[in-house]
Amino acid sequence: MSPPELRGAVQQAGGESLENMAFVEALPFTSAGQPGENEKWLWASIGIRQPASGNFVMGMPKPLASMLVSIIYGVDSGSEDSMERDTVAEVANIMAGRLLSSLLKESVSFQLSPPTVEYGTAKDKGINPGEGLYFQVDDIVFAVWFDNLDSFSHS
Repeated sequence: MSPPELRGAVQQAGGESLENMAFVEALPFTSAGQPGENEKWLWASIGIRQPASGNFVMGMPKPLASMLVSIIYGVDSGSEDSMERDTVAEVANIMAGRLLSSLLKESVSFQLSPPTVEYGTAKDKGINPGEGLYFQVDDIVFAVWFDNLDSFSHS
């Protein structure tokens, strides 16, 4: 699968995941919206275990996580960030599952590790912001990163 096809699969998975979960539109966005060097985001990491190894990481600023909590659960997350963390983990899990489903043949199963969520900077996570695929919801940007996904293409 070529990089543009892979990018399209990621964009479709991201858009469909948020549209189905929270009825919001996630539009592709240029990397101009990448997190600043000291900007802290919530980071959901998911290990891909089968049929090959890889990693899927989604970074999301807290204001977007709070907005999703409000839309999905009808509550204000306030100072309670466990709902934000759980929501970010679930969005990442659904997005990774949709992405792999689109990359693999229907007869091929895949296995994901449970998502882990941390709060920190891209540097804390060892993420290169320039390598992310970015989305915009309203005026808030979030992004995904992955490695080794090209080996999954229609396995």
